Amino acid sequence: MTESQVYTMLGDYSIPTPKFVSFGLDELPEINFFPVVLKIESEKIVHKSDFGAVKLNINSAAALEAAKKSP
Repeated sequence: MTESQVYTMLGDYSIPTPKFVSFGLDELPEINFFPVVLKIESEKIVHKSDFGAVKLNINSAAALEAAKKSP
């Protein structure tokens, strides 16, 4: 299961989870809460930080756009 699938399932049982938004590479949702963390979502990549697939301390929409484009 992906992380967003787990969060959705926990929410179905009224178990609190962090806010999350799932979106594709060519999308950028409107987010009105910061700071955020950007992570890749893949069932094949278990340890995202080992692949540089976690971006921390994103404090604005512009920083989110930049983080999404960075390797």
